[in-house]
Amino acid sequence: MRFTYHEHWATRHHFDLRLEREDYVQSFAIPKGLPLKPHIRRLAIETEPHPFWILDFEGVIPEGYYGAGEMKIVDTGTYEILKETPKELKIKFNGSKIKGVYVFVKYGKGNRWLVFRKNSI
Repeated sequence: MRFTYHEHWATRHHFDLRLEREDYVQSFAIPKGLPLKPHIRRLAIETEPHPFWILDFEGVIPEGYYGAGEMKIVDTGTYEILKETPKELKIKFNGSKIKGVYVFVKYGKGNRWLVFRKNSI
């Protein structure tokens, strides 16, 4: 499966992680971006499912539309789900910049997750 990691200048500057799934694209807004060093925890907010074209999109979303602002692709690649439960998602990324194993852990109520990079599988 494919992933895309966007830098997004919308109402607030943030990063978006897009995960290709069987029927949709799962998306996370990550205000400070994915941590590149192990064990640094960052907030990730799961957003609504997106259509597949978002995986290849780079450009400007016009004012008046959801997510208005510039989006730039930072990295793309493939990923493998190592573990998936309602409260945990463990993924191995194979991109040019985003590599290694990341763990998403459900945090509180709603759509909030903590994400961190692991040293190894």
